[in-house]
Amino acid sequence: DNFVVAKVKGFSWWPARITDAERQGLKSRKGHVCLYFFGTHNFSIIKDDPGAVKPFYDNLNMIKGSLKTGKNALLQTALGEMRASLSDPAEVQQFDSMLHKVKGVYQIVDGDGGQPATPAGSSASSGAAGTSAPPSTSSGTP
Repeated sequence: DNFVVAKVKGFSWWPARITDAERQGLKSRKGHVCLYFFGTHNFSIIKDDPGAVKPFYDNLNMIKGSLKTGKNALLQTALGEMRASLSDPAEVQQFDSMLHKVKGVYQIVDGDGGQPATPAGSSASSGAAGTSAPPSTSSGTP
């Protein structure tokens, strides 16, 4: 799949989809990837570096901290958009097996028996929900 978690300097790890830069009206750059960030709807071209772009399902722990902070509301939106973008039933099943929605809130399932890894009482909080989402950049590394 082309779903990743990505880190732009100064911002939290965030769910994204690798996309074609030129289809988005952006200039592609060798050694870089174009990302669409769910929730913010921003595009960014960043260096294709394992320290900044990681496979989504293998690295859910990278977003776990954001589920427990003021970024939760926007991250919940991002995860909902990501799930809605899935068309293959096997992809939906994989997503649902790793992220459970409890009382309207996505929670990461831990590896021990399928229980959510974040408290069931976690909820979106007000405040700076959008302040740590990735920025939009048209070229270069932000």
